Amino acid sequence: MSDIFLSYKAEDRARVKPLADAFVAEGLSVWWDVHIEGGAAWRESIKRELEAAACVVVVWSANSVGPAGDFVRDEASHAKRRGVSLPVAIDAVEPPLGFGQQQVLGLIGWRGDRRDPRFADVLAAARAIVSGGPRPVPTARARKVGRPPLGGWRAAGLAAVVLALAAGAILVKAPARLCAAAGLSCGGGAAPNSVAVLPFANLSGDAAQDYFSDGLSEELISTLARVKPLHVIARTSSFKFKGSKEDSATIGAKLGVAFLLDGSVRRDGELVRVSAQLADAKTGFERWSQTYDRDMKDIFAVQSGIAQAGRGSLEDFGCSAATSPL
Repeated sequence: MSDIFLSYKAEDRARVKPLADAFVAEGLSVWWDVHIEGGAAWRESIKRELEAAACVVVVWSANSVGPAGDFVRDEASHAKRRGVSLPVAIDAVEPPLGFGQQQVLGLIGWRGDRRDPRFADVLAAARAIVSGGPRPVPTARARKVGRPPLGGWRAAGLAAVVLALAAGAILVKAPARLCAAAGLSCGGGAAPNSVAVLPFANLSGDAAQDYFSDGLSEELISTLARVKPLHVIARTSSFKFKGSKEDSATIGAKLGVAFLLDGSVRRDGELVRVSAQLADAKTGFERWSQTYDRDMKDIFAVQSGIAQAGRGSLEDFGCSAATSPL
């Protein structure tokens, strides 16, 4: 049994070899498809090694997340079910649908230097998985694909919306002090605790799914409006900008708000990806963003559960029930 199974797209072999060599140099045994002997039953060999490996390092790249990356996604799914998956990225890509809840350690541009803090994080995580111990917190700058705080909700986009709500609440809890401390503009005559929720874009390629993305936006408006420190623009005003190509400064000026919260929804079968972003309306600078993948069993449970989940998240950020009566 090998310590490490490397899952990657064949086109990336030359880029993955330094990673395999570095693991071996650090005393870990590595299996990857260069070990398949000629004439061997390669499918059986891969399956056997995949099931036996203590840790599966999944290499996400432009090749492996593309249409031809089925084998990598299959191997990643198997490793995820076993709880031994360690995703790394060698390109600036989003993991495929279904893998967005795992932290991806970045190795973009890495050339095999074992002293690089990014590789040190990967090595520490791999050793932890191999030994069965807790995974360490990365010390280098890691690319995080959000892990939701409410794992019990199995519906599209709930965690993204809840965290967007929490981010908006903390930014406006003490408007003047927070804007100054964070370097936010909060100017142009707009109240610093004002926010508009723009319609979430439906990226599913099916106009019939608009009702779901619109529903997420409406529920978020309703929930934010219950937070007393906030001034939230009504749906009738913010939805005028559905599909608008105007920039954030123009929209913010027309709505008279300091912040804009928007996002997108992409559905693929029973999986859905929701992205949410909070931006300074005057400058257009993104202040917070998060992406989540979810199973989609009952989409209506998302909308009905946002208020309850939002209350817990707001309290985590220091907004008491007195100021956020959700």
